[in-house]
Amino acid sequence: MNVSVPKHTNRKTTNRMNRTVTNYFIPASNGNMVKVCGEAFSSITSLTRRRLDLVTKTFNINHSSPVEKRGGYRFNHTANEITQSIEDHIKQFKCRKSHHTRRDTGRCYLQPGLSIKYMWTHWTKKRISEKKPTSS
Repeated sequence: MNVSVPKHTNRKTTNRMNRTVTNYFIPASNGNMVKVCGEAFSSITSLTRRRLDLVTKTFNINHSSPVEKRGGYRFNHTANEITQSIEDHIKQFKCRKSHHTRRDTGRCYLQPGLSIKYMWTHWTKKRISEKKPTSS
């Protein structure tokens, strides 16, 4: 894809938008690029016209392809540090084994007076006093 500005514009119109001209190319078997129309490019790449316009607009602004922002896992050092801090905070509370079974299940239960809201408030106050980022 080649994105550029038009060579000729109508100077009489006062409300001109920034227009772009897009040329679509497909690689041929000999390695050369063959110019094709937008409809052919859309059917070959299975991209809709709307998606091609979005890619063109983003490329014209940022000079790069648009970044995927939907779902999925994104590695974030701050989020991982916050998660680890929450886990460490919960592990600081004293827990005890269940008395309902003789078998050791490996589970440990927190005191009944501890609520998630209490633990979260305690954790947030601690993080704010240390001037570190918190989570909701």
